[in-house]
Amino acid sequence: MYPADNILVFVDNHDNQRRQGFYDNNILTFRESKLYRMAQAFAQAWPYGLTRIMSSYFWEVNWQDGKDLNNWV
Repeated sequence: MYPADNILVFVDNHDNQRRQGFYDNNILTFRESKLYRMAQAFAQAWPYGLTRIMSSYFWEVNWQDGKDLNNWV
């Protein structure tokens, strides 16, 4: 196990918010606000590691053929 001061804890980052490089549809993003806020609160409250919160922005979804063209690169 790594020492707590060597661990960075985060719920999301710019890649998984836009599902870039991932093939899993179970990625938690700000669009699921209740679960997202609970996950952020848990990460901040858990006494292990250095926590970071993603400061993101909102973008419109552009669905075509089942994919958001703004998210999938």
